[in-house]
Amino acid sequence: MGLFSRNYNKEGKGVEKDEAPAPGFLRIWQLFFRNFNKMMFYGIIMGIVVLPLIVAAVAYVATLSPEIAEEFRNALEAAEKNPGDQVVQLPNVWVGMALMLAVSIPQGVWIPILIVCALLYGPLTCGLTYCVRNHVREEHVWLSDIFTRAWKNKWQGLFFGILDILITVSTLMYLYAAAPKTESDSSFLLYLQVLSVVIYLIYQAMRWYIYQMIVTFNLKITGLLKNAWMFVILGSGRNLIALVFTLMLILFFYVFPVLFPAAFPMFLVLAFLFSGSIIPYSQVFITYPVMHKYLVAPALAEQEKKQRNVRMD
Repeated sequence: MGLFSRNYNKEGKGVEKDEAPAPGFLRIWQLFFRNFNKMMFYGIIMGIVVLPLIVAAVAYVATLSPEIAEEFRNALEAAEKNPGDQVVQLPNVWVGMALMLAVSIPQGVWIPILIVCALLYGPLTCGLTYCVRNHVREEHVWLSDIFTRAWKNKWQGLFFGILDILITVSTLMYLYAAAPKTESDSSFLLYLQVLSVVIYLIYQAMRWYIYQMIVTFNLKITGLLKNAWMFVILGSGRNLIALVFTLMLILFFYVFPVLFPAAFPMFLVLAFLFSGSIIPYSQVFITYPVMHKYLVAPALAEQEKKQRNVRMD
């Protein structure tokens, strides 16, 4: 059985009862294109919420490391002198666009938008996770479920959404900290940078399961964290594959356009429409079998056992 070939199907709208699942890697794309319109809808919703957070993150990095903004200005000046040199013009185009948005919108408008998006991010991630989890299980999903499930899980979603942001900000703070003046301080900073990246990657693997558990079980925050840490270990193989697959998608959406500048407008649209849905969808697709094996299946077995006992009584 291949990585993507686990059969945990439940009949849903548009799924034939006797339809055989696509083999291996093809199934992830079969389910994605079967729900193409919904995936685009999810991508737009998450894109609207995440875009201000990304812009704020880039602006924050620019305050920590002004060299980034300076490099972009130098690239623009070089592009004006050598208009045919696209390699010089586009390496930091995403950073430049984010900085342009950050400085062009008045703070009186920008700050409230940022606060609202930061508060909505976690709950909407819960709603999105519920939807893509059901697509993976081939269960029916309404478009409105992304909002109803966000509201239903709003408090835990809010907690982990803020935690996501804080961990990301702290990681950026260490990665782009000003270079120390002494060698010993430089070594210590390097240690902190490596440690922050390791913690960030571990937490990213944990959150793949955290949001799935939020929309599947009724667990407290401590239980979510404990189980998520367990799944980091038990699902290490799938977690590594999910990480590689995520990096491949990020490269496709955000690095590939740099190599082919003429296609940049198309990739800008694709990133806005789909990156917010296909990345979390692929993460759930790859990691859900781990949660199903260790939590969902035992819970279903226990439920069936209780039902049999009730019928016997």
